[in-house]
Amino acid sequence: MERHEYAGQGNLDLARGHLVRIEDGRGMLVRVTSGSVWITEEGDTRDRFVGAGGRFRVESRGLTLVSALSRSTIALEAAARPLFKSGLQEQGRKLMAMISMAVGALTRLDTIVPAVRDLGRRHAGYGVNRHFTAEVASEENA
Repeated sequence: MERHEYAGQGNLDLARGHLVRIEDGRGMLVRVTSGSVWITEEGDTRDRFVGAGGRFRVESRGLTLVSALSRSTIALEAAARPLFKSGLQEQGRKLMAMISMAVGALTRLDTIVPAVRDLGRRHAGYGVNRHFTAEVASEENA
C-alpha cells in the first residue's frame, strides 16, 4: 500500500486513505471543508469521525492522526490564542515593536544579537512555534 503523509498548516487536499500526522498539536483546529476524516489522538481511546462542515480541536500533546475516509479537504489552524494572556492584539503590538527595534539596530549587531537570542529562548519555553507568527501579525492588521 502506498503511504502518503503530510505535515504543515493550511488547506490540504487528501485522497482517500491519505494520512496527516500532527505532532504536539494541542489547540490546533482541524476543519473539514469537504469529504470526511477519521481522527485519533495518542492517549485517547475515542475515535472521531468528522464530515464536511465539521471541526475538531486537538487536545493531545502527543501524536494525532487524521485519515481521509473519502476524498477530503481539511484546513489546519494553529492555536496561538491560549498562549497569550494579554490577547493577540497586544502580542501583535509587541511583535511590531520588536521588529522595529531589530531593524533600527541592524548596524549594531553586537547589541541586537544577544537580545534576539534571549527572546527566542524565552518564546521556545512558552511553546511558541513558527506557525503562530502569522496569526499574531494578521490580528495586528485587523
